[in-house]
Amino acid sequence: MQARLIPFLFAAVLSAGCATTFPPQPLKLLGMAAPPEAAIKTIVLTPETAHVNVTGGEVIRFVAGNKTFAWSFDGPLQVSRVDLMRVAPPGFLDHPVIAYIAPNPMYLGRDE
Repeated sequence: MQARLIPFLFAAVLSAGCATTFPPQPLKLLGMAAPPEAAIKTIVLTPETAHVNVTGGEVIRFVAGNKTFAWSFDGPLQVSRVDLMRVAPPGFLDHPVIAYIAPNPMYLGRDE
């Protein structure tokens, strides 16, 4: 009975090494900070905000209480979401907010 378990245990140990997590995307792939006056849209974040929808190529001003920052969503087409806690200034958010990014319409229909 124990001899039959050895191959299964061996397979389990080997597959455990494959269960690694991918490192987070580098910030430069998520876009870049922008001056708030360059924003084309303002999104007010409340404690209840869990996600927002933006479009690639947009510069968005985010407002939370009396704090403001802007982000240019100009990363690659493969980036479809950004955790705003990663890109916002320290202390800007006290809870996770995900920005879901629609593809930039300028690039739709083009060969990649």
